Formats: sequence, C-alpha cells, structure tokens
Amino acid sequence: MYEVAAQGEGPLCRDPDADKAREFSHHKKRSLVNKVTSVKEAVDLFVHDEDYLGIGGLGTNRIPTAVCHEIVRQKKKEPYSCRPHFHP
Repeated sequence: MYEVAAQGEGPLCRDPDADKAREFSHHKKRSLVNKVTSVKEAVDLFVHDEDYLGIGGLGTNRIPTAVCHEIVRQKKKEPYSCRPHFHP
C-alpha cells in the first residue's frame, strides 16, 4: 500500500463511470429498512483487513472514537487511514 501511495496512483475506491453510477442508482431499493446496528457488528461487517478508512473530525472533536477502538479490538490487519491535519 505504501508503495502505491508513493507512486501517486492506484486503484480507485469506486468506478468513476457516470453511466454505471446511474445504473446502480436506478436499481437501488427504495424501501425503508432499519439500518441501526451496534458498533461491533458494523465494524465486523464493513471493515476488512487492509481497508483504507477516511476518519473525519477536527482534533478530538467529532471523531468516531468508539469505531476506532472497535477496529483495534477486532484486530483488523493493517488498516490504512487518512484524516485531515490542521496546523496552526
């Protein structure tokens, strides 16, 4: 992963093709579904080994601390993260 970052190019998270995005959106289910889940279950289902995670917030405010702790608890292998850095 670090080699790819050093080269400045690599696979995108999603296909940038607008027609494919429209097709996906057209067939997406619109029914109301309860998506509430626990942090433990969410990390188990959606965070995989070597995932690239975008973690937002400013300093210690509005960051998903519980999710970050759960990723560590579940011992996910080599997660990569990006977050904004602000320098005064």
